[in-house]
Amino acid sequence: MQSAGTPLYYLPGGRDGKNRAAICDEASWAKNNYDPEAMNTSTDTPDCDEFTFNASYNSGGMPANLGGLNPVSSGSKCIQSYATKVDGKIHLRNLPGALTTFKEVCGRSAISGSQNRAAENTLWVGRSPGQVWGSPRARDGRFKGAPSTLEPTTLSGWCVR
Repeated sequence: MQSAGTPLYYLPGGRDGKNRAAICDEASWAKNNYDPEAMNTSTDTPDCDEFTFNASYNSGGMPANLGGLNPVSSGSKCIQSYATKVDGKIHLRNLPGALTTFKEVCGRSAISGSQNRAAENTLWVGRSPGQVWGSPRARDGRFKGAPSTLEPTTLSGWCVR
């Protein structure tokens, strides 16, 4: 990702999901790109998971005229990946035909819905925005616990094929 050394900035409410909708903008994108082997159960459903988070000014879905730092016109401009299971562990892989340059300012992955919700719960449950982001004031909160840059060397499970 291009934002090396740049903090993630909290956006209260995340524009009510509009940033996520801009990145996960194609109907059934996750359902068309997921690996059934990476689902947790037979009732699990695929999710489109976006990076950076919906509730940030860094989200590719946040328009520049509203203070967005990395605006893109569509999720197709982001890293395109899917979760797959290899030797019992989940890894992210490029979608076939989607060459990742690691200069993209956003990413979207087709992943297990239950894993996506579990990750959200690990981050948010029982914690206020101030505890997660630092100061909850817009554009004044560094996200705690996430890398400020997304490089191939910091993604232990990233596989390019």
